[in-house]
Amino acid sequence: MRIEKILLSLTFGFVLLFAGTSVSHAQEVFPQPEAPYSQVKETRGVMLYPNPTEDFLKVSLEDLDLQDPTFEVYSIIGNNLQLDYELNPNGTYSIDVRGIRPGYYILIVRDRGSLFKQAMRFRKQEM
Repeated sequence: MRIEKILLSLTFGFVLLFAGTSVSHAQEVFPQPEAPYSQVKETRGVMLYPNPTEDFLKVSLEDLDLQDPTFEVYSIIGNNLQLDYELNPNGTYSIDVRGIRPGYYILIVRDRGSLFKQAMRFRKQEM
């Protein structure tokens, strides 16, 4: 049996291998989403916006009973970045991302009192 083409596709963090003669066949089996990134990213009560962001990433912790939340930002290769954040009057937090390069990053929201820990991905874009 002869494999004429192999397509390597990185989709949602999973590597998929397709063997066949047609790229369109692979796209029919695994259709791509229409919108690659949403303006609001929400998981378990943690909401990030705007995403992608240029200057300040807003973090809302609605419906979570956290005593002292902290935020850690990591580059996609695992470097811990020391970024400033502050609590806004409306109860959201602002993380200053103006000093980092465009790309994908991981935000970890942690609360030691309640043992809460949530990791989310965001994108920093050019200003």
